[in-house]
Amino acid sequence: MALCWMLRLIVALAYLTQRSASTTGASPAHSGEVCSTWGNFHYKTFDGDFFQLPSSCNYILASLCEDPSDLNIQLRRVVQNSQPTITALFMKLEGVAIQISDESITIDNEKVNLPFSAYGLHIEKTESHLKITGKLGVVLTWKKDDSVSVELAAKHRNKTCGLCGDFNGVKIFDEFIENDERLEVADYGSKWKKDGPTESCEEVDLRPKDECQNATDICRRWLTLPAFSSCQSLVPVQQYVDACEKDVCQCNSSREVCMCDTLAEFSRQCGHAGGKPQEWRTPDFCST
Repeated sequence: MALCWMLRLIVALAYLTQRSASTTGASPAHSGEVCSTWGNFHYKTFDGDFFQLPSSCNYILASLCEDPSDLNIQLRRVVQNSQPTITALFMKLEGVAIQISDESITIDNEKVNLPFSAYGLHIEKTESHLKITGKLGVVLTWKKDDSVSVELAAKHRNKTCGLCGDFNGVKIFDEFIENDERLEVADYGSKWKKDGPTESCEEVDLRPKDECQNATDICRRWLTLPAFSSCQSLVPVQQYVDACEKDVCQCNSSREVCMCDTLAEFSRQCGHAGGKPQEWRTPDFCST
């Protein structure tokens, strides 16, 4: 009983913290509402947990727990040329099935041309990304093959399942706590695997971060560049430093190349939170 009341108190305090953030300039999106995955198997939940799930399985990224036919977003990564690559997405929005790959987009098994607007959906594509907006209150953005973000309306709080978490405004609880025990990331991921009976998924071995040295300084230096000065109070810099460290430590090429995905994600989320990141890429560093 005491634990139950304590958890209720935590939820209430988290809600008040979000309300305070929304009145002091911080974007509500970074107190929730945006989940993302990028680069080297990194994930950020709606509630701001960061974790790394190195697997090529098909996973439920986000769904409505009570009625997944209204909202169900699934994602598949594979390793191509030694790089984790997002190759396909599946969405079900209010009963409409959307299959997305590099080659095509189908809706209820019919190939469609873009831009597309029907069934309460709008789908558009630019050189850099594909964006799907649904009247249910969902926006999905797929940035080439390296990142996906999902933004949900506040009405879906505390109603979601999947790797993006429960959207209750509280880190860790309930995503990584089950029966009062802390879940390992692999166990959390296993709850949301959706591979079919004829499919196989492959776990990817990553070098432990503690085998790497001198990654913290280089990551912090890049993430606190003057180009990111407007970002420092809007997004959790330390968690991106931690993600960058893992990229550098697990890198199979130059450190600078391996840092690019997390720096790009940091810049995107900063912009989404209301910051104004400046140009940080150069012809010799993370050029597009």
